[in-house]
Amino acid sequence: MLLSIDHYPAAQALGAGSGFGDDLLRLVGVKAFVDGAIGGRTCLLSEPCADTSQQGLQTTSTEELFSQVRTVHADGNRIGVHANGDAAIRIVLDAIEAAQRETPRPGLRHRIEHCSVIDADILRRMRELDAIAVPFAGYVGYHGGALNRWYGKERTERMFAHRSFLDAGITVAGSSDYPCGPYQPLLGIQSMVTREAVEDAVPVGPSQRVSAREALAVFTLGSAEAEGTAH
Repeated sequence: MLLSIDHYPAAQALGAGSGFGDDLLRLVGVKAFVDGAIGGRTCLLSEPCADTSQQGLQTTSTEELFSQVRTVHADGNRIGVHANGDAAIRIVLDAIEAAQRETPRPGLRHRIEHCSVIDADILRRMRELDAIAVPFAGYVGYHGGALNRWYGKERTERMFAHRSFLDAGITVAGSSDYPCGPYQPLLGIQSMVTREAVEDAVPVGPSQRVSAREALAVFTLGSAEAEGTAH
């Protein structure tokens, strides 16, 4: 589980941090939020959606996020920040970089939950920080061609970018984000491999296709790294 940042003071008081628990329930880290959703087109983007003029919204101020990341990081705990849009992801990377400068903690690997819209600079910064990406596995299969309409075909080549993460040497985990998307791991794997809608076989960002073996590794080995159980 990830503990909501709102309840982190209670965990601090108990001395419970990342790794606390057992095989039935384990605290992986702390969850914070920066922007909105992919399906609602409220993710914080550097450029507007393809079919509207909106660029999403920021749900936590930059100052507050910096404080949240700084606090969790200084305690030696992992934070996973919900950030879908590329503008949101850059804010998260700024916060992690600042926390690492103030309190260097080699090996403390923070997560970006969803990390949906990326570019080459985001990949470079994530690799330097050894940050972990946790993108939606099944969103292409679930939303299909609507993603092309909402975000444009050029941008969907940079969304849920499992291929780019793997090629850049970034740890990437399998995630459904249920109930926002279908929970079945095999459906997620199919979506990652085909990059096509389940209903109408519309390609969505086909350059991000991975092999079945790579998709299985994302859901197993990658997810183990993301939750701190790589051993």
